[in-house]
Amino acid sequence: MLTVVTPATSSLLTTVERARSLLGLDAGVDTAAALQRHIATASRVIADYCRRPFGVETLKQWGEGDVLNGIAFARTPVRSIASVSIGNADLAPDEYAIDAGSGSLLRMGECDVVLCWWTAPTIVYEAGYQLPTDNNAGDLPESVERAAIILAGSYFAGAGRDPLLKSEDIDGLASASWYVPGAADQVLVPEVAQILAPYRRFWP
Repeated sequence: MLTVVTPATSSLLTTVERARSLLGLDAGVDTAAALQRHIATASRVIADYCRRPFGVETLKQWGEGDVLNGIAFARTPVRSIASVSIGNADLAPDEYAIDAGSGSLLRMGECDVVLCWWTAPTIVYEAGYQLPTDNNAGDLPESVERAAIILAGSYFAGAGRDPLLKSEDIDGLASASWYVPGAADQVLVPEVAQILAPYRRFWP
């Protein structure tokens, strides 16, 4: 089970200024207002598609995991651990360790021997990325921010246009073609789906 103890302060994967600069848009008030809306929409679509928020949150996880090996964190990257407990007993910091490579929590014994958990612990931890601001780039992967900017830019450019329209040729004879999204194709820009593939989760 996983619950959010402290939600992220923001869900926006980029800023108006950072997106405007990359997209080459003017600095007008109307442009900024429209781009702000599109960034918010793109950020929600990407979070839904990847089945995870990206901002830093404090989380409580318990009652599940591979007790014979490491307990996989439901959210990564893990920034810090506030507590690890089994029943009513809190473990000391030297009784567990983060395996960054596998994204899991290991049970440690004497001489750094890795033990079995036997019982799944309750873990309170902080995970996620520092999202970009105009003054701080944060540590969100550049590819995720780029996906958000591409998607927001497509919304901006396609305002008033059929979002499923892939191409249109009006040169004497009118013709058009449309995207036909499948059940797993929730992001309509193929480039964005490709960029986000490494960050998409399928559990919990």
